[in-house]
Order: sequence, then C-alpha cells, then structure tokens
Amino acid sequence: MTIPILGTPSAYRLTRNYFLAECPARGWPTNISQKVPDPLPTGRRFWTLDRLNTVKRYRFTSSQLLQLRYYDPNGLRAEQIADQALELWMVMPSFGQVQDVEHAGGPTAQPDPDYLDLGRYVITAWVTVINSQFA
Repeated sequence: MTIPILGTPSAYRLTRNYFLAECPARGWPTNISQKVPDPLPTGRRFWTLDRLNTVKRYRFTSSQLLQLRYYDPNGLRAEQIADQALELWMVMPSFGQVQDVEHAGGPTAQPDPDYLDLGRYVITAWVTVINSQFA
C-alpha cells in the first residue's frame, strides 16, 4: 500500500495566481516569473517571484518565505507600485487556502547589477497555507 502524502498547497503558486488576477485592473504588468525574462518584455516592466525558504510547524500547514521583485525603468512608479503591491499582498489571507501573510521586509530599493537602468523593489513575506481537505 502506498502511503498518501498530505502536503500543503504551494504558496508560490497561490501568490503568483493572485497577482496575475489583480495586476491587469491596476495597469500593472502581468509578467511574473522566477527569473528575469530574456529578452526583457516590451516596456521593461515585470515581476519576479522566488521561494526562499519553507517552515512546516504543523502537519497540515506550511509557511513559505517568498520574495517579490518589481522592475520598472521609472523609479518613482516602481516605488509606488511596490508600496501598493505590499498592501495588496497583506489582504491575500481573506481568500481561500492562504491563512496568513506576514511581512518580513521591504519594499526596499535594490538595484539589480545586471540591469542598472531599471528600478527594482524587493518585498519579502512569509505566506502560510493550509491543506483544508485533511485538517
């Protein structure tokens, strides 16, 4: 008999899908990937999202440390969108499997050494998810 693996949903996928659904109505770019796209998209505005760590304190929950980065050639616009993105991320727990979003850092301006002409703002948060099917 195979023992079932009762894992938790991916905080990365839930966060990515959340932002993909929210960005168009705000006029924000919908390019969200784990790496800087090559070639850069038209307008040179995009997001990257990475999972940095995972903590599993309880059987049916996990917390994943995610880092969202926003790139934009207009530094002022980059700062404004990053500030708004943090606020948007903080209300994500009111939707489904996400139990909590705990702000860990940012938005912080961090120039990318490979793209010095682009503004880059970094936001880091712990996203806690639950497998409600078995809890």
